[in-house]
Amino acid sequence: AFYQECDGRRSRRALPATVESLDETRVGTRRVGVRFLDDGVVQWVPIEWLKDLDPAPKVDNVLHQAPHPTVHLIRRADLDAVKASYDDVAKLLARNASYLRSLEDLEDLGALRSK
Repeated sequence: AFYQECDGRRSRRALPATVESLDETRVGTRRVGVRFLDDGVVQWVPIEWLKDLDPAPKVDNVLHQAPHPTVHLIRRADLDAVKASYDDVAKLLARNASYLRSLEDLEDLGALRSK
């Protein structure tokens, strides 16, 4: 897996690691807890940072798609309200991702996209 550098960026090279956790409530949506074999450090990295990953797009990618380019205008007061209820937002994102992964038939996803 690639690791997170001190500046928050992805490392240039991958190191051998073992998966410690896939629990979204613990590591976050689309993240994986890995333990690096060279020094034993545990990091929660984006799932895309794992090497030799199945290249097929993840089902929950539909959450990040919009039918048209979208611009969001957000007031600072609204941002403060979101920060105060972050746990609720994280739970909602995890619930939505879990629901979409439970849809096995791509026709179901096509129906969601057309709404």
